[in-house]
Amino acid sequence: MSLFDSTEELWFGWWLQEVQEAGYIDSFQHHPEAYLLSPAFSYKYDKPLKTRTKELESNLLSPHIYSPDFLVNWNKNARGFFFLSISDQLNLKSVPFVAHETEDGNNNYYSIVEIKAGFSKFHAGREFSINAKWMLQRFGVYVNKTIISNKTGLFKDTFCPGKYLLTDKAKKNRTLHFEPRTLEEYIHDYI
Repeated sequence: MSLFDSTEELWFGWWLQEVQEAGYIDSFQHHPEAYLLSPAFSYKYDKPLKTRTKELESNLLSPHIYSPDFLVNWNKNARGFFFLSISDQLNLKSVPFVAHETEDGNNNYYSIVEIKAGFSKFHAGREFSINAKWMLQRFGVYVNKTIISNKTGLFKDTFCPGKYLLTDKAKKNRTLHFEPRTLEEYIHDYI
């Protein structure tokens, strides 16, 4: 798990690998390029010395940077059951991800994804909500909040990766609070 910040990110990586192997994702990247939401704010002031004055600069506020968890580049075949474009004018909540069209004009789509556990005692959801609004306002990019838990979320709503069916350490059958589907079953339900 050393490459991932949390077990939820590891599990989502398994989900992405299965979708990519099935040909619905062209590529994905963990911790893609960060976004500068607000630059640092500094000010200048004069410091008197014995024989002259020296101009100094000090930071008042640090920059605010948002680092997404994943960037997913979708294959066009995934449209409609893994993602919808933000410009589709359809119910975007009917699929797990909202995607943006790349600026190259080749009808390629990508999603920015933030992985969250089902519950956070440190109010991470509040910070995410502000960052997501800021990303949409400043860059026109929607950030997909994806919940990975054993009771609700992506695995229950779509399919459960094969690796997740076994516990991480003992490799025994994981107790699930939902009826798991395979990727093939999920796709069959949409077709």
